[in-house]
Amino acid sequence: MSINLQRGITRDPIVHVDSIPLEGLLCVTSHPKGTGGEIVFENPEKRRAQEQSTAECKSLYMKSGELTFFNGSRREHYVRPLICPET
Repeated sequence: MSINLQRGITRDPIVHVDSIPLEGLLCVTSHPKGTGGEIVFENPEKRRAQEQSTAECKSLYMKSGELTFFNGSRREHYVRPLICPET
């Protein structure tokens, strides 16, 4: 188990895969579309890291209390930086 906390607007996204096949994400805060914090799944056929266009990626906008599972060892993914500083 690991806990990742994203704070502020200075964090650079790190595209990665996980060492375990089953990844579970529990979101404890909501981030409306356009504010950052969404989970982005890379297109495996276009491995250009963050330089991919948005159309080549799939974004998941989670809300507080949502739990989602995916194969973290096969899907390259990252969390987009927050756009607005914390209030």
